[in-house]
This record gives sequence, structure tokens and C-alpha cells, in this order.
Amino acid sequence: MEFCYQRQKTQPGAHIFWVHGNSNETFKASYIEIGQRAGLKGDDEEERLKGIKLWLESVASGDWIMVIDNLDDLAQNPKKYIPVKRGIILYTTRDRRLIGGYISAGAGVEVAEMTSQEALETFSKLMGASGDTIQVYEKSCRQLLGLLENLPLAIAQAAAYIRETGMKIPEYLQVFTECEHNQHEYLSEALLSAHENEGHASRAAMTTWKITVDKVQHESPVSVRLLGLISFLDPEEIPHELLKDAPFFEDSRSPKIFTDALKWLINFSLLYRLESSNYRVHRLVSLWIRTQIDLKKKLEHLQPAVDVICSYLPSQPEDNLPKCVKLLSHAVVALGHAERQHLESQSRWSLEDNVGRIYLENGQYGKALQWHQRALDGYEKTLGKDHLSTLTTVHSMASVFDSQGDCGKALQWYQRALDGSEKTLGKDHPSTLTTVHSMA
Repeated sequence: MEFCYQRQKTQPGAHIFWVHGNSNETFKASYIEIGQRAGLKGDDEEERLKGIKLWLESVASGDWIMVIDNLDDLAQNPKKYIPVKRGIILYTTRDRRLIGGYISAGAGVEVAEMTSQEALETFSKLMGASGDTIQVYEKSCRQLLGLLENLPLAIAQAAAYIRETGMKIPEYLQVFTECEHNQHEYLSEALLSAHENEGHASRAAMTTWKITVDKVQHESPVSVRLLGLISFLDPEEIPHELLKDAPFFEDSRSPKIFTDALKWLINFSLLYRLESSNYRVHRLVSLWIRTQIDLKKKLEHLQPAVDVICSYLPSQPEDNLPKCVKLLSHAVVALGHAERQHLESQSRWSLEDNVGRIYLENGQYGKALQWHQRALDGYEKTLGKDHLSTLTTVHSMASVFDSQGDCGKALQWYQRALDGSEKTLGKDHPSTLTTVHSMA
């Protein structure tokens, strides 16, 4: 880890001390480095740390500002080494529990995301001499920054890669969007720090969450499991009820387990609560989580995501279309992952059929047919042509053609559903008679 001890150029006599707080070891190493630069010596580590605190609290240290960066592991409790009588201390953390513990409730400031314009200006500055290309490729720039969700470190990595390789911005965007593997590779490249000659490198965007997630995993494994499920959903407007119904909370009689799981994710800024009472996860956090899941275990995280959406969707979209529309984006994203990961399950085919019904209710007949066909292919492959679920989807296909006014195709598909229903259920079964009525 890198640490910094330097004289502030704009204010002669004032010092800036940079301490890494992401682990007990890096905190102590950074702190002891301050003592070494100040000429403080000693063999016993504990005594040296206490001696540095006393020195910082004395006038001998002069005027100083200390930045304790990434203080996410409060269990290490470095508080006893931190000076309190002199100086200014700035903490950066993802752990909201720092407020009230290390600093007063009114002293915490939440750093908001950059706006699109701020991100574009930052990208332009980081491109340096190539900044004039920003105007030429502004559309591509804004699309790229949107994918990076205006994250400063990710923007810096993209700019550095484009600068160093001479790649055009549209070319970078094209390769970046080809697949998640490319995105992970590009954002895993560490940026060289100001101490390049000392062999130090800063963390890459894809590793900024590792320490935090490892901490949460240690304290609350079910929180990380929930985050794994979330990573297969649309990152925006995730309903509270949808998460609460996750399959791995079903065996718990205490709602506190779910509440605590959410609390850890929110406290460490892995999940954000919105004014709508829904939640949002950073797109790159979801990407990182998915890339960390072993290929063989991906389905273990993906299947619950499909199951919970399938169970939460109304069985008849026309009964509660607004709720269905709100869940549509999550269903489409989860099913996209299901297709790429070759997930084959009855809940997947059922969800695809339900998505088709939602599109039908919205009058989007082309999309409705596409999703019904995907469900039909899955059902026929796994359950057979005469299974009730298969025949229900056949009937759904006929309903789309019926709504389009294509009576010929509608009758063909209804006849297919009728033949299967008579064979499987009999001529007098309510489902069979429903298809007869539809044909009429």
C-alpha cells in the first residue's frame, strides 16, 4: 500500500499526513512512516505508535492535516493512536458507523456522485493533450461515462488506457461493451501512483470493493449472498419486497436477519436506499460481484434471482399491470443472464412466458412473441410438447396473434393448444374449453 508524507506547497509550514486505514497492518505501517520521517525511533511497535500520537499532539509537529483513507474496518480500532488535542483529521470511509464513533453526527459529509458534466470535464482533463478529441467523440464519451456511472477511479483508468495505447475513444467503447470479461479486465488495471519509482501502485476500480466485501462477508455472509442475487437484477429501483422474498430468507422466522443483511450493505455503501423506498446498486459493483462468483456457482446465485421475480410477479399481468411494469426491467436483466449462463429451469421458462404477457398487455406484440417463443422452446425441450405449461404458452402465442388481428395464425396456434389439451386433459377440462371459447 502507498502512503504519503509531504509538505503542503500552498501553505508553507503545514504538513499533510496520509494514513491508509483499510487494515490494521497498513494503518500501522503508514503511521510508523510518519514517525520515521519525523526522526522518531524505537524498537517496540506499541511504544512507537503511542510516541507518534504524543508528537502529533505537541507543538513540535507544527501545523498539520491528517487524511485517514478507507477506514472501513472499525474493529481494528486505531482510535487510541489518533491525536485529539491538535491538528485536523479527515476520514474517508464506506462504513457509516464511523459517524458517532470517530466523529460527531453533524461532521459527516456524504460524497455524492459526479454529475454527467463533471464526469465529462474530468475525463477531458485526464486525457491531457488528447482532450481535444473529447468534442469530436462526445457521444461516445458520454456513453462510456454512463457505463462507468461517473466513477472517478474508473474514469481515470479508462483515460489512462486510451492515452497510453493511442486507442480511439469509440474503439475503446466498442471493446469495452463487447462482454463483461472485457469490462473487468480493463478496470482491473491498476493506475501507477505518484510513487511509481518506489514500486507503489494505486488500487484499480475492480478491486476497490474487495476489502469492503471481504469485511461484510466476515460479519454477515448472508449479506454477500443477497448482494450476489442483486447483481443479477437491474441495478436501478430494486423493490424492498422483492429482496425480502429472497429464497434464502424463507427458513428464517426472524425478520431481523433480512434487516441486518440489508443494514450491512447500506452501511458500507454497497447498496443505496432511494427516496422511492427502493434500492440501487452501482453497476460496477454488480459487475465485480458477478466476476468473483465461480462459474460453477453462478447458477446458485442466478437461480434465486429468477425464482424471486417469478414468484413476486402477479400470475395475471392484467390484474396489476403497474406492478408488472416496475418488475419488467429486473426480469429482462435476470433472464439475459440466465440465457448467457445456460440456466435451464421451469421458473425461467415461466418468467419468460410472464414477460411475454406483460408485453402483450402493453401492446408490444413483437416482443411478446419473442418471449413466448423463448419460453415455448424451453418447455418443449425440458417438459415435452403436451405438458400443461407448454400448452399454456402455445395458447399465449395464439393470444398475441389474436390481439394483432391475425386470425389465421391465431386459429392455427389455438388449434395446436386445443389438440394438446384434449389429449392431455380431456375434452371437458376447463382449460380445453377456454381454448375452444378463444377459437370461437
